[in-house]
Amino acid sequence: MQILNHADLKPYNTYRIGGTVWKMAFPETREDFVELTKLAEGKPIMIQGGGANMVFNDGLFDALFVNTTKWRGISAVEHEGKAAIALKGGTYLPELVAYVRQQQLANYDFLAGIPGTIGGAVFMNAGAWRHYIEQDVLEVELFDLKSNTFRTLKKDQLTFGYRHQTFVAPGEIVVSTVLDASQLDPEVGDKILDILKTRLSKHPHEPSCGSFFKNPPGNPCGQLIEDCGLKGKQIGGIQVSPKHGNFLVNTGGGTFKDLMTLAKLVQDEVRTQKHLELEPEVWIIEDTKHPRFYQTLPRQPNPSLIAMDAI
Repeated sequence: MQILNHADLKPYNTYRIGGTVWKMAFPETREDFVELTKLAEGKPIMIQGGGANMVFNDGLFDALFVNTTKWRGISAVEHEGKAAIALKGGTYLPELVAYVRQQQLANYDFLAGIPGTIGGAVFMNAGAWRHYIEQDVLEVELFDLKSNTFRTLKKDQLTFGYRHQTFVAPGEIVVSTVLDASQLDPEVGDKILDILKTRLSKHPHEPSCGSFFKNPPGNPCGQLIEDCGLKGKQIGGIQVSPKHGNFLVNTGGGTFKDLMTLAKLVQDEVRTQKHLELEPEVWIIEDTKHPRFYQTLPRQPNPSLIAMDAI
């Protein structure tokens, strides 16, 4: 297992923003996952795939980051008598799209142009063009850092929502996923190319996490932000893309502070002009107290609270 000390976070997220981490580990075998808690030495653990939906603060994260992108692979399997594909959690979505195109599998063209890994897609219930990954998932295998054990969940045990799910407990890693492959589509290659062309024409190419805010019901964020006159607005190295209002892009040298300042400005303007609240779609990771970190040691009680209880 590859281990980096004092790793720079910038190359490991699509925003190219962030500070450094105490250690970054890249598990490649099932045995590697079992070693992670010991490797952490009591420090918090962050599970990270392609870093396509996460924004990290500048400075030092005194934690172990587990990067799953060396745990990759796709194989054809049978699931309950039907054709399926099994993917290791760190498999990149573009790898899945290439496989789907080669095998002419139906229903996965919606993933074309989306970065990140299949583990992250399951964790966030990735979707586009009114299709979500939950519609295709048959089975998910998780690794629990607390008990150092693997467990498998069937489809009827999986509960998804808009950009989230409720079955991955704190300290669990999406190790593998089984997807339905029972339907074929000879035209899937053309559909993938059409979606990629659309994305290239409408979406910016600078580093970002894609759509930054969730769409309020019936109100596309990009249009709301454009209507507020914010396209092209820039703070430091971060800009509201002139191409798409819901993309806050890194034009070069952008910092976490730049991004948070611009995001707040956008929220304030939309609230003032449209009377709507915009909620970030991305995970904003300021420090190791964020709930995405698994705490390997219980937090110490506050001594002052103990003293008060004793009175």
